[in-house]
Amino acid sequence: MKTRLNLENFSGKTAESVYQDFYSTIYLTGLESILTADIDEQFAEKPTKNKQKVNRVVSFNAIKNQAMALLFSEEKSDVVLGRLEKLFLTNPVSIREKRS
Repeated sequence: MKTRLNLENFSGKTAESVYQDFYSTIYLTGLESILTADIDEQFAEKPTKNKQKVNRVVSFNAIKNQAMALLFSEEKSDVVLGRLEKLFLTNPVSIREKRS
């Protein structure tokens, strides 16, 4: 989780900025889990050669970049969520069995 979320890079040098960066990253990770759960279910029902799931790198970066629009913008949240879901559906990652 530390590597994927890039937790060792902070935007400031004070303890307060480190706390803010850490907790905002954890918040966004929870939001990502909520927003991608339905898409993962859609992928599970889809008959494909290899199982697919949401690409967590793409989803985390997209949510991080759209968080302010999603939470505080005058744009309807349904529109922002629709864009995010479309992005998640078009960029899946394949799960290949017996690969290390």
